[in-house]
Amino acid sequence: MDWGFIGVILAIIFFILMLIVTIKYRRVKKLVWSYETKKLIGIGSDSPPELRLMFGGEQVSDVYRTNLIVVCTGSESLRKNDVTEEITMHFKGAKILRSPSIVRQSNDANEITTDTDTIDDDFDVKIDFIYLDYNDGAVVEVLHTKYSELSCSGNVIGVRTIKHKEGYKSYRAGFRESIRWRDSILPFLLILAFGFPILIAPAFSDESIASLWEKFGMIVSLATGMLLTTLVFGPLATAFSLMASFPKWSVIKG
Repeated sequence: MDWGFIGVILAIIFFILMLIVTIKYRRVKKLVWSYETKKLIGIGSDSPPELRLMFGGEQVSDVYRTNLIVVCTGSESLRKNDVTEEITMHFKGAKILRSPSIVRQSNDANEITTDTDTIDDDFDVKIDFIYLDYNDGAVVEVLHTKYSELSCSGNVIGVRTIKHKEGYKSYRAGFRESIRWRDSILPFLLILAFGFPILIAPAFSDESIASLWEKFGMIVSLATGMLLTTLVFGPLATAFSLMASFPKWSVIKG
C-alpha cells in the first residue's frame, strides 16, 4: 500500500474542508434579490376591439403580479445607515397599478417599507429597512402591466453587489420541479478534472493489468461510472439546494 499517495489525498481533502469552513464562517455582508412574475389577465391579439379591461377605473391591456424578495444572506447584519443608495427595483416599460404590499416578512422589528417612484415613464419600487440579520427580508407584491426588463440597483456599505438569485417561488416547490439536469455538467467537469487522475492511477500501477486495451477499458469504465453518478446525484443535490435556498417565511402558499 502506497502510504505516501494516501497521505497526499488526505491532505487535499483536509485542505478543501478547511477552505469550506473558512468561507462559510467568515464575516461578510450579503444581500440578494429574486422575483416571480405571473400574468393574471390580459387581452390577446385575437380579442374583439370592443373588449375593454379595467383596473381601478383605468383601462389596461394586461395585469401581472410580481413577488419580489430581498434577503440578507451574509453573516454580518445590515443597518439602515449602511445604505448609501436606495435599494430600487426598476420595472422598465411597465406601469405599477397600485401601491406595493409586503405579503411576507421575516420579522416585524425589521420595519421594512416600500415606496414607488416614476422616472421617464418607468416605474420603480424602493425598499427600506431598519436592520436585517441573517435570513431576514421580505416578499413584496407588485401589480403592474407588462415590463420589458426588471432589474435592481442600490448601494450598501460592505456589499459588493446586490446579487440576483434565481429560483424563487412563492409556493413550496416540489422535489421534481426543482431538478435541473443541466446542472450535472459543472460537477462532472470538476470530478473529471480532479478525481479522474486519482481514479486511473490503479490502471497504471497494477502490474496485473498489462494489456493496453485492459487499461483503456478500465479507464472507460471509470469515466462512464463517474458520468452516470454525476448525472444522478448532480441534479438531486441541486434540487435540495434550490428547495432550501430561500427562507421558509418566503413561502406565501403551501
